[in-house]
Amino acid sequence: MGTRSIINKKFTFDSITTVLALFIIGTCGLLINYVIQKNYSAEGLGLFSYVLSIFFVINSIGTLGMNRAMVYFTSFYSNNIFYRNQLITTSIVLVVIWSSILVFVLNAWILLFQENVLSYNQSTYLKIISFAIPFYCFNNVVIAVYNGLRKMKIYSLLRGSRWVALVLILTLLSVNQPLEITFYSFVSSEVIIFIFNIIFILKAKQLTFILNINPLIEILRYIRYVYPSQILVALNENIDVILIENYVSNETLGVYSFSSKVAKSLNLIGNAIQTNFNPIVSSCFKNNTINHLKELCSSLKNISLIVFSFLIVVLIPLYYLFIEFYLEDLAYISSFKYFILQAIAAGLYASFAWSGGIMIMTGNVKANIYRAISKLALIIFLVLSTVIILPLDYGVYIGFTLVMLAQLFVDRFFISKCVGIKIF
Repeated sequence: MGTRSIINKKFTFDSITTVLALFIIGTCGLLINYVIQKNYSAEGLGLFSYVLSIFFVINSIGTLGMNRAMVYFTSFYSNNIFYRNQLITTSIVLVVIWSSILVFVLNAWILLFQENVLSYNQSTYLKIISFAIPFYCFNNVVIAVYNGLRKMKIYSLLRGSRWVALVLILTLLSVNQPLEITFYSFVSSEVIIFIFNIIFILKAKQLTFILNINPLIEILRYIRYVYPSQILVALNENIDVILIENYVSNETLGVYSFSSKVAKSLNLIGNAIQTNFNPIVSSCFKNNTINHLKELCSSLKNISLIVFSFLIVVLIPLYYLFIEFYLEDLAYISSFKYFILQAIAAGLYASFAWSGGIMIMTGNVKANIYRAISKLALIIFLVLSTVIILPLDYGVYIGFTLVMLAQLFVDRFFISKCVGIKIF
């Protein structure tokens, strides 16, 4: 009983720490958008959001799926420290080499083709932020190591610190400076976290530079499905901004991007629920108690719908007060009625975020890739259809709403087909 009590206390503490880190990240994300909006208007925010969306997609490519691999391997080989450290070292070396190559290729591509694809400002900003990519990818892998080791205090501290540092540096660099300068904040903040990560891993003696092909083979075997899935997730989260940029002004894109991020902030709570539900799903699958899992899913669905209904009702008036008294921009106020649609759709989607890990936790890794591909195809179709067919002043928001709802039905179909559980 004593051991179980200690485990429960640790799980509770880790859960609270994780939620707190997610809250800090979400708050910092909104603050970044607020700082850019106040200093550079909605037009500057539109440019900023477009470059940032490309940045996050490239980072998902540069990380090679190693962040997820490290969570798995550091936990699985917890009793074989020497081999675990070989896996950590191999993953870091691979990511540093691969992400550095990506930076070179990206800058070469910008140099050769920027006039045909990007504007001068977009290419300039992208070149600056690209130098943060190797540091960002390295940091993601090392932070994932601490997640796998269940050192959640360090894990949460590093995740929260990178965003707090980014907000502080960006705020300082945005004072009486052109938008271009703010992108150096990403490089600076990632270098700071990089230094801390180097200190942590050297102190813990987690690097083992011994030539061994086995860790490389095992890593490549694991990431063959995880890596495509990670890229697809990043595309699903950012493709709307990248597509819409071709059809609307930077100002319209800025307003859309800001309201979308506020609406999607509800999913941070949903992701926190999923993080704690995943081990339960895995345990039920391992013990072949799917009927019990169905009961848990039904209970969690009912609770989530109540919680997120309340959060939607709270978020809508808070957003109105914020844009009315802090942003003081008519473009945001005139689009508030469309934000209501976004909040309801994002809230519904977040209500079922707990089901996001069911496919992987039950061993349906390949089917999960098909699910992600289906989502991406739907997102592209719905976003392009709505901006082409409908008037642009509200077409982008209708597209957002349809995308959120469509993803729910994709999740329902795949989880029902592969696991036998209907999430709604």
